Amino acid sequence: KKTEDGYQLNANTDRIAKNVYLETPDGSGHFSENFFDLLPGESKVIELDIDKEIDPREIKIKTLNGLKN
Repeated sequence: KKTEDGYQLNANTDRIAKNVYLETPDGSGHFSENFFDLLPGESKVIELDIDKEIDPREIKIKTLNGLKN
């Protein structure tokens, strides 16, 4: 959701997400929270302060348990 200072994001999962890391396509902006765990059924609201328009669907989401060797 668009806010005055950027975007409000809602993160949730159906399985544990360990060390969730969020990143904008060009690395700009500041997330109110980053490197967090998310449990199944849990929801977390994160604010992204950014001074330009982006497509929130392009935010990269990485997790420790989502990495492949």
